[in-house]
Amino acid sequence: MKCAITRSNGQSSTTYKEKPEFFSRTLELYSSPTGGQSYDIVCALQGVTEDNRVELPFEFTWPERTELSPGSKWLPNPSFEHECGGPLPPTYYRGSSNEQLVEYFLEARLYTGGRYNAAQEVRCPLNYRPSPSIPSPIPQVPDARTIYSRTGIIARTHRLHPEYDPDEGWRARIKHSWNKDKDTTPYANYKIDVSCPSVVTSGQPVILSLSLVHLERSKDIPDPPPVYLRRISVRLSSCLRVRIPSRSLFGSSDMDESHNDKHIFLEKSFNMGEGLLMYDGMTATTAEVPLRLAPAFSTYGLELTQKLKVELWGECAREKFRFTPIQGPILVVACGNAPSLPPPPTPAHKDAKATESAAEAPPSMEEDTAPPPYQVLDKS
Repeated sequence: MKCAITRSNGQSSTTYKEKPEFFSRTLELYSSPTGGQSYDIVCALQGVTEDNRVELPFEFTWPERTELSPGSKWLPNPSFEHECGGPLPPTYYRGSSNEQLVEYFLEARLYTGGRYNAAQEVRCPLNYRPSPSIPSPIPQVPDARTIYSRTGIIARTHRLHPEYDPDEGWRARIKHSWNKDKDTTPYANYKIDVSCPSVVTSGQPVILSLSLVHLERSKDIPDPPPVYLRRISVRLSSCLRVRIPSRSLFGSSDMDESHNDKHIFLEKSFNMGEGLLMYDGMTATTAEVPLRLAPAFSTYGLELTQKLKVELWGECAREKFRFTPIQGPILVVACGNAPSLPPPPTPAHKDAKATESAAEAPPSMEEDTAPPPYQVLDKS
């Protein structure tokens, strides 16, 4: 592992580095009983391969936890490891002015003149992704606990009235703007929830499930008003904390700094017409989670945390809304370690009013079938 922090004092800067090791294995693959050119290696290994190479087969057991002591300089910290025995972190790299990395490699050394100075050295990097502990059942990304998530979204406008004239003049618009907050102005209260598993798989997309339920509305509004989606954003925020032990005459402490990165999984706008008509049970599929994305981890000098954030923009009767339905930590697993993830369930409605009026929401539709538009029928 390599971690570094640079401190500047105006005229100059100093970079502090640490390179603790997690484990090490050493194995002698071949030793010639004779001197000279040592051609006996060819006979001992029964010849050479088709590409004129000599193969030296070997195997070793990869540990799951650190084995080498990092020393006493790492102070106890709930966010970091400070002694050996902790889980091995995954392969990780973040390039900037200071490289922060976790690397594993095989190193072969060829000695020809003695056992101290290698004539040749070859290093082969290894990619390590530990098998994480996956909870069962898999929890969902937590609710962001906004006011929209608790009480729903309220649209209060004269445009909800069945007799609203979309071609009204500017005088009528000014008049209605003055009376917008009065109790006589029609209103509609609806709730949007998003469900997403907190375990995602690298190389696979993330599937979100959206629910739309109309809670209540003015008595003069005969049918639930249509709700349109204007934009959806799904982003992963990664925060890398770096610490370097510091010693001085006044005691021991840690230098630390943070690096933030964002990964866009889905960024889509619906600008045609009124937008995308929302319906209960609709789904949204993101791009594939990057294979190079490392899962969250913590070790001596590095801690990586990740959070998923979903934002929605939309409108009802041209009353716009923007809110964050879910935001919270997620677990990224490699494709080979991933469990069989079912589609996310439709979010459960905790509001009693939502349960009573759930029948007013449009029915669930297949992904490739557009939902029918809302229509106001002529009661005459």
